[in-house]
Amino acid sequence: MKSDDPRLEANLKTMEERAAKFNARMLAVMKGHMIIEQAMDGFLDASLFHADQLRGAKFTFNHKAQLCRALSLNEDKDKSWAVLRAINRLRNQIAHDLDDEKIGEKMEEVRKTYLALLTKRQAEGFAESPDHEIAQSACMHCAGFIATLTGEATARRAVIDKNWKPGT
Repeated sequence: MKSDDPRLEANLKTMEERAAKFNARMLAVMKGHMIIEQAMDGFLDASLFHADQLRGAKFTFNHKAQLCRALSLNEDKDKSWAVLRAINRLRNQIAHDLDDEKIGEKMEEVRKTYLALLTKRQAEGFAESPDHEIAQSACMHCAGFIATLTGEATARRAVIDKNWKPGT
C-alpha cells in the first residue's frame, strides 16, 4: 500500500482524530491506573507466600483488585475499594470506547465516590477541580492505599517469618 493511498489517508485522519480525544483526563486515568496496578502487584508479592507461583498468570486488573481486597486485613470495607472499581470502569471505557458521554458518566462516578471518602474539608478543596485533577488524585489515593496495605503485609510477613517454625 502506498503512503498516499486514499483509504490509508482516510484511516490516518480517523486515527489522528481519535488520538486527539486523549485529553488530560484520559491521560491521568491511564497513567493512574497503571500506577495502581503496580501497587497491587507489590501488595500481592508481599501478601502471598509463593507469589512466584502466579507469575505468568493472566489476571485482569479487576481480579487483582478482588484478590487484594480479600487479602487486606481489616480494610475490606474501606471506601477506597469503591473508588478503585470506579477508576477501573472509567479506564475500561476510555480504553475500549471513546464515547465522550459514556466517559463523562464514568468520570462522574469516580468524582462522586472519591469525594465521598474524603473529609468535608478535603472534598471542599476539590469541589471545583477539573476532571483530570480529580482522576489523578483519586488514582494516587488508591495507589497510596494499596501501598499502605503493602507495608502492613510486609510487617505481618516479618512476624510470621520470625516466629513460625514448621512442624512445631
